[in-house]
Amino acid sequence: MALARGRRRSSLRDQTRLRKALAGERSGWAQRLHALLTQEGWPCPRGRLLTVEGRRWVDALELDPGVRTQIEVMLTVMAALQEQLERLESELRRFARADRRCQALETIFGVGPHARLPAGSPGASQPPAPTDPVMWRST
Repeated sequence: MALARGRRRSSLRDQTRLRKALAGERSGWAQRLHALLTQEGWPCPRGRLLTVEGRRWVDALELDPGVRTQIEVMLTVMAALQEQLERLESELRRFARADRRCQALETIFGVGPHARLPAGSPGASQPPAPTDPVMWRST
């Protein structure tokens, strides 16, 4: 039983590391795409290139055929990385929903899916008040 838990924990660590590596690769390709478009005279915020709207914008650009080929390769690689990331993240989320330790961590401000919600949004957790001595004391 303990051996199975150890293997599962190791597998989850490996999946988390793979997710980080895939996300880093996707960011690297987005940076290359951004640099190429800027070099060609089409600057665009890099984050926008990862959106559907950004993809439509890139598709509508009048580019040299060689540059268009490079961009298509970059976009294809980025799409493949995104697909793998989504699959891996789905597996990790499924585990986290069933694991009581992960559920406990998500109650901490800034941890878990609610960390991405803007403050004041329904479901967003709030940090403890700075005047609450219990929450801010050192142990």
